[in-house]
Amino acid sequence: MVIGIDCHNLEGKRTGMGRYLSNLLREWSKLGVGQKFILYFKDRTPDDISKSSNFESKILKSKSTAFFVHCLLPKAAEKDGVDLFFSPSYILPLKISKKIRTAVTIHDISYAAHPEWFSWQNNILLRFVSKKSAQRADIILTPSEFTKKEILKHYQVNPDKIFVVPLAAEEKFRHYLSVDEKFGYCSFAGFEPESGHGLPAYREERRAKPRSRLAGANEESKKIIPELLSILNKYKIKSKFIFYIGAIFNRRFLPECIEAFKQIAKKFPEHQFLISGTNYTHPFIDIDYIIKKANEDIGREAILKTDYVDESDLVYLYNLADLFIWLSSYEGFGLPPLEALACGTPVITTKMGSLAEAVGESAIFINNPEDTKEISGAMEEVLSDERLSNELTKKGLKQAQKFSWGKTAEKTLEFLNHGQK
Repeated sequence: MVIGIDCHNLEGKRTGMGRYLSNLLREWSKLGVGQKFILYFKDRTPDDISKSSNFESKILKSKSTAFFVHCLLPKAAEKDGVDLFFSPSYILPLKISKKIRTAVTIHDISYAAHPEWFSWQNNILLRFVSKKSAQRADIILTPSEFTKKEILKHYQVNPDKIFVVPLAAEEKFRHYLSVDEKFGYCSFAGFEPESGHGLPAYREERRAKPRSRLAGANEESKKIIPELLSILNKYKIKSKFIFYIGAIFNRRFLPECIEAFKQIAKKFPEHQFLISGTNYTHPFIDIDYIIKKANEDIGREAILKTDYVDESDLVYLYNLADLFIWLSSYEGFGLPPLEALACGTPVITTKMGSLAEAVGESAIFINNPEDTKEISGAMEEVLSDERLSNELTKKGLKQAQKFSWGKTAEKTLEFLNHGQK
């Protein structure tokens, strides 16, 4: 079978949908000649695309994404004899040959369940075009049972064509740090004041206090010490920190998390809160202003904000963080909390949407994400209780091992072949 794939999300800086597809392609590249994939790009083929014999890359030059999706893709798919066309990101071409079966991945339908969270432009694009795609598709893939139920509720499609395939943390998201269970702390492996790396007080402080996220004494971790120090400096992190990464939506309660951190900032004067993500709030919330005011009230640059974290830095930031917080009232899966768990980082989240499917019982759960006292209490508990933090690390690592991209890719391909004659 020949599968054509819309790959334009792999171009440029990759968000969640691009990373989803790149992981599938990495696993599918190992299949050999038994399965052929035609990868369609809009501007260029990224350098990291496998040269596997079962991949054929084609560039359909277009300045317009809409023209690429709705005009160029269906023509190319028919010309190339594609048996099944796969869109990994919500939207199929509006018209495609009836000879070609279609599949679409719908990661969540928050735009249909809560249109008030999105601008009218996004409502048109996602709410209506995505619904049309779901209704016309032969196969719908979705990452959670929660999202499957939402699709059935809002789109009224045949349940027999919806297949649940959980996502996974990539293999690179792993636990570089080890906890000395006898003494209850970690330190930089081989890190000494005379080493030339600077921050000698960092080592002494971490030996004196139990909370630490830095590497245990093993040869692998010694190799990454300079890179860890460079990353801390790059994001203006002075010592310990709490971490959030992801697009910023109203449903993710960033103002409440900032207020909660402000409530404990004086009790934890060496901690900062690093927030990474582009602001997509609607109605608009001025997150930058809230951070500015919070830092003024705290009296230091305690809360840091960046729109984007380099992909190569992300695994280390997860590892270095004392705590990862990701509250949400609606998610299709919740990959960032699972990535944090895979890195051994304690997680605070909610059980709303599909998050419980991703993190199991390995996190601290907030019942009311609008209650800043509940959030600050959870933050304080994790940061001050070494035994709790270590227990969360162990549970998180065990939970993350239940998922793998190998399994995800295998099940996805199985379902793409579903009903094929």
